[in-house]
Amino acid sequence: MKRMFVYPFVTSCLSTFLLLLLFPTIPYAQQQDERLYIFGHSLIDHRPPLIPTPSDETTVPHWLHLLAEAGGHTVAVSGKYGFLPQHINLPPFSQWGYDIVTSAWESDTEPFSAADFSTTIITPGNFIQYQPPIEPYFNEPDVTPLSATETVFDWVENEEAGMKFLVYENWPDMGGFLSNGFPPSPDEYADYHNYTRGEFHDWWLTYQDSLLATRPEYQVRMVPVGPIMADILESSLTDQVAITDWYEDDAPHGRANLYFLAAMITYSTIYAEPVPAAYQPPSIIHQQIRNNYAAIASTIWDDLLAFNDVYGNSRVFYGNMPPAFALLSFTGALNDGQITLDWATAEEGNTDYFLVQRKAPIDAEYIFLANVDAEGSNSSYTWTDTDPLIGENLYRLGIGEPGSELVYTDPIWVLNIPNTIAEVRPDGSGRFGFGVLPANGRFRVFTTDGRMLQSGRIRAQDDFWIDLRTERRGAYLVQLFLDDGRTQTFKVIR
Repeated sequence: MKRMFVYPFVTSCLSTFLLLLLFPTIPYAQQQDERLYIFGHSLIDHRPPLIPTPSDETTVPHWLHLLAEAGGHTVAVSGKYGFLPQHINLPPFSQWGYDIVTSAWESDTEPFSAADFSTTIITPGNFIQYQPPIEPYFNEPDVTPLSATETVFDWVENEEAGMKFLVYENWPDMGGFLSNGFPPSPDEYADYHNYTRGEFHDWWLTYQDSLLATRPEYQVRMVPVGPIMADILESSLTDQVAITDWYEDDAPHGRANLYFLAAMITYSTIYAEPVPAAYQPPSIIHQQIRNNYAAIASTIWDDLLAFNDVYGNSRVFYGNMPPAFALLSFTGALNDGQITLDWATAEEGNTDYFLVQRKAPIDAEYIFLANVDAEGSNSSYTWTDTDPLIGENLYRLGIGEPGSELVYTDPIWVLNIPNTIAEVRPDGSGRFGFGVLPANGRFRVFTTDGRMLQSGRIRAQDDFWIDLRTERRGAYLVQLFLDDGRTQTFKVIR
């Protein structure tokens, strides 16, 4: 999805005129009333920001309401904070309230089924993408991102049948890219965007494909905020809008500008149309973003229209027929220094064979590993890479049909790290030791609902400790990033 755009310097009035020219044949739909429940965290609703704002400008629902109003629609929103392991504690409740956004549900007085929701949005954490979505969470051996999402969606469907299910693809943690803290250097920022569109994005494709395979009746669609934002932020806006006008830390929580951009992408996904041309962003939004509103809107719409699977089916919008070939799953797992690939099909059509390919993230080309004969619909396959690369391995399958060019699956990646980083050693008083780590790095401490409490550098030569004695009793997440690329997350109990 990587594309580079040079945005013209235009006035707000000219932006409106240009957007009308860009979409002359796409009429806005009739009024569409949306009632959303969001299983989210601070990359959708970030409050309070480090620098106070007049209202709720660091939340997606705030801007979604304003855009919907300008587009002749309505939106009502309720939601709650948490990561997927917390969201499976059902029923949910209505935690979020806004200055101008209508609440969709009064959870204190009525059941979920009474809210008449039209759409459910869910988003995992942005620091779990170091392993596939079918792998268990840290210290949660019975819960995976996939199983947690299935639990939530099944419960919602039982309460309100026929809802739309959307996965909000957020943007990754920035901490692992920074050698001298926030903000990133230009090279670190470029690496971060490449990761957002690369391995991080591949995790989300696997996540969606897994949900489509295990819950095909829900037709789960994506809100691809992260990769589209990376396209836009790496355009000429990189020079026009400072990094610190987009982000306020390396979590990375955003300023109003970032949540406005995320809301534009979310609006076009939900309402299946470009953002309203006549809308004029207020002055809290950076002047260059306001000037380039029309060009940004065009980029978003083009990227959403092009965001399809390998068979040309939209990953965003509803209404596609199922493909002749249907891949139920494609996963990889590290076992005793070898990586085993497993895949299963529902329909194979005229498939003759599968081509197994691998590459390292920095390589330009995939290399051939094996040919595996197709066995027909509803088949399962296993192939083992006995000599994987140290570090990240990206795999894809080529689907071979007689007389046709190869069609490739979205890649999966498997991390081959010979050993874990550390073991946690609580001292009983609220301090947690991790020993002398094998490389320099950074650490973060989160509450289980996603609020970051501490962050800082780690020096390999030091005996590393986290001090939570001043925090209230409960569970916390400690995340370690080493400069050699390894990462590990621990759940600790204060």
